[in-house]
Amino acid sequence: MRGIAFRRLLMAALMITAAAGRRAEATELHVIVANSARAALLRLAPDYMRQSGDRIDIEAGLSGGGGANAIPARLAHGMVADVLVILRPDLDRLVRRGLVLQGATADVARARVATLVRTDAPAADLGSPAGLRRALLAAPSIAIPGGGSGAFVSRTLFRRLGVQDAIAGRTHEVQGMPVARAIADGQAAIGFQQASEVGDVQGVRIVPLPPALQMPDAIAAGIAGASRHRDASARLIRYLSSMPAQAVIAASGLARVRP
Repeated sequence: MRGIAFRRLLMAALMITAAAGRRAEATELHVIVANSARAALLRLAPDYMRQSGDRIDIEAGLSGGGGANAIPARLAHGMVADVLVILRPDLDRLVRRGLVLQGATADVARARVATLVRTDAPAADLGSPAGLRRALLAAPSIAIPGGGSGAFVSRTLFRRLGVQDAIAGRTHEVQGMPVARAIADGQAAIGFQQASEVGDVQGVRIVPLPPALQMPDAIAAGIAGASRHRDASARLIRYLSSMPAQAVIAASGLARVRP
């Protein structure tokens, strides 16, 4: 009996030691995400932390652009980061600069830009290229976001629709708030934003761009070159590519990369 009791005590001690070891090995990851991916990561973080035992600190910002507050500029000036989740073209530029590890990236979502108008605005066909073109030509004011999404809208979308020159004087970049808020407050008649960034803003009609006009870029995750937690960072990226995570990503307003 004493031998059995001793073995049980030994097993319990080993289990406690192993659990303590797992807690001691828990890693805190600094995850820097584009504004468009923020909602998805906030939804996914609790589940991932339960599964992995690691902790995640999430900070959001502009995926690209030349501003001092954009993620690439902040990273170049020493911002602490382990994992970045930003537009693929912006991530690839950071890889070329040596700020993100080469061969340690993966597409985890697809951009999904939408047209926004107030819910009490006159009905308009915003779901077709021809209808969207008519709406833009008639709009007295047009709001676009900063960063990569704004660059796509102003340089690519408007050019494809043939309205770039006609609406140049009526288009402005929204700063300090979501485009959806500017539309709801009546600061512009029509606007564009990643659908995942609209959040809980009320009074706005959201119409995804027609597939032929949709932003083609993926949102990709990569390991920062200065990260001291590369194994844990790689685990998080694999998780973001998993089927359960992809379902949450799609529910946030982004498009999934896996069917």
